[in-house]
Amino acid sequence: MSRISFIYSSGDFDINELVAWVKGSGRTYVIIGGDNTTFDTHSKPGSLDYWLRSKSSSKDVRQSCAELIAKIVDTGLFVEAQDICPETERLCNSLRLVNKM
Repeated sequence: MSRISFIYSSGDFDINELVAWVKGSGRTYVIIGGDNTTFDTHSKPGSLDYWLRSKSSSKDVRQSCAELIAKIVDTGLFVEAQDICPETERLCNSLRLVNKM
């Protein structure tokens, strides 16, 4: 299963693109970073929520809901964790890659 459907938007995204984006960040995790603001005023542009919104048809709607996070974890490629947010330097909920290849 490489495509995951959005919960609050039509369409889907490729989980392999998410893996590549996380690896490309130089980290082995991504902060979930749910934000109830518009896409343009999102407070964490390096977050999962921001990345998901950039791929969805509803950019101003929070996309990092619990149900979608569970679908991502169910792929076996990520686990839920807590990591330091690169933007706030605070401990935040995250998704961490299982395989660091």
